[in-house]
Amino acid sequence: MTSSEPITLTYLTVDVFTSTRYLGNPLAVVLIPASLRPHLTQDVKQRIAREFNFSETVFLHTLDDEARDGLSVTSREIDIFTIEEELPFAGHPTVGTAYLVLNHLGWKHVDTLVTKAGPIAIRPLEGEGERVKATIPHAVHVHSQTLGGILGSGEVKPETETMIKASLSDDPYAIYPPTHYGPSGPYPFLLFGSLNEAEKRCIKFPKSWESPVASESGGTSKFKRCEEQVP
Repeated sequence: MTSSEPITLTYLTVDVFTSTRYLGNPLAVVLIPASLRPHLTQDVKQRIAREFNFSETVFLHTLDDEARDGLSVTSREIDIFTIEEELPFAGHPTVGTAYLVLNHLGWKHVDTLVTKAGPIAIRPLEGEGERVKATIPHAVHVHSQTLGGILGSGEVKPETETMIKASLSDDPYAIYPPTHYGPSGPYPFLLFGSLNEAEKRCIKFPKSWESPVASESGGTSKFKRCEEQVP
């Protein structure tokens, strides 16, 4: 195959965490036979992921002849891409690919998906239809104290009021221009030069920075930005 020849790849779309079509988390899985792997550069995979425009797209590396050689290989490599970058690991792409491998493709002998973060054990859940299990390694730390135990509790001291300054007329764009833009909008990152004075300052967002959130009563409220300095 030359670099100018078109590449034909098989892909499937999966709805993860649901049994109802078009619900759950959508996922695209592109199958890459071993012989085509050298032709799928990082840039090509990233462009394919952008074309799908899902939160994640998985590239599943397969053998050239699964029927002949598949039973002897019990692991398959996967690459996980967002529309912006490759991820070493992500949850619903791993679970969705496990479902696809064990059920749709019928590769019951495959027991491991190899991500950039490491191997993930997978298996069907016996007696639960087509449900699958992915064993995700994780580290858990249980703290000996709760936050409430460390901070304590009690009434607000009268002098606290003098430590609070509020300004509702300042233009936050002029004071703290946004320093990062992500898929959801601007994210200001603030650096404080002094911690000598305890000061809390709440500033209204411009409309473009406000996000409505539902309240328990069914109404909406708006986020406000707060900067806090503690001595």
